[in-house]
Amino acid sequence: MSVIKILYLNDEEFMRMVFVVMALALIVAFFSIYSMRKIEKMSQ
Repeated sequence: MSVIKILYLNDEEFMRMVFVVMALALIVAFFSIYSMRKIEKMSQ
């Protein structure tokens, strides 16, 4: 119950946290794809 209460109290902070997590996931995905392409070019 306390977790739900915190989410309702800090809705803006929760949304900001979700946005930051999504941004980090996008950055990690971009770097992984970039490094994979770099390794493929080096192996050829």
